[in-house]
Amino acid sequence: MDPIVIERSLAFLDVAAGGSNASVSKAWRSVCGSWALWHDLSQPLRKWRNIAVDAKLHPREFCRLSIADSKRTSLTRDELCSQTWRFRFKRAAGEEWLAVDPYWTDNNPATITFCGNGSTERAGTWELEVEVKWRWGHARKARRQPGVAGGESGSSVRVVVDGRDVPTLKVARHPVHKGFMMESCWALYTAFPMPAPGQGLDDDDLHVTVEDQVDEVDEWNRRARTVFAP
Repeated sequence: MDPIVIERSLAFLDVAAGGSNASVSKAWRSVCGSWALWHDLSQPLRKWRNIAVDAKLHPREFCRLSIADSKRTSLTRDELCSQTWRFRFKRAAGEEWLAVDPYWTDNNPATITFCGNGSTERAGTWELEVEVKWRWGHARKARRQPGVAGGESGSSVRVVVDGRDVPTLKVARHPVHKGFMMESCWALYTAFPMPAPGQGLDDDDLHVTVEDQVDEVDEWNRRARTVFAP
């Protein structure tokens, strides 16, 4: 078979299939090692920014390392702080909060940048004037020490709104392209463009519920001036 035909056929497969087909024949093995094929196969993985993998690597090596890394559900400080995150409330937060969330009102999610000193910078048509800080989920003392976020990596993030902890954000990966997400029972953050309502990552597609974080919900509701709907 013409190598060009083989290459164009393999380009329609996923990364795993691109590697396994190398055992079919010598001709297929030669094509399966080509830079052009792996360049095409790597494109879905390049849609999300993974600073843990060097984008200048040979595309096949980039794919291999990206797939291995996609199983990691923790963030480094650089990964958290070097990206612009999109934010929206989940419906469980209650109608009062959905009414002031630009994702739900304008289909244009607010953005937030987590700064290395534990502060944040927000942008978008956001009407709430609140102070938002962060720390790693395991860093309990950071709340009492401004400018200390607590370590260089974590699998969860605590956001502090006007001095009060909201439910823990758990680090996860997009089910298809493996971009980073953070989810609590009330909120979703994505390090990639957030899909519009009905286009994926709707509340029914997510996993963290109020029941999972009921103790943290109760703690917020006891301390908050405005009570979220449980």
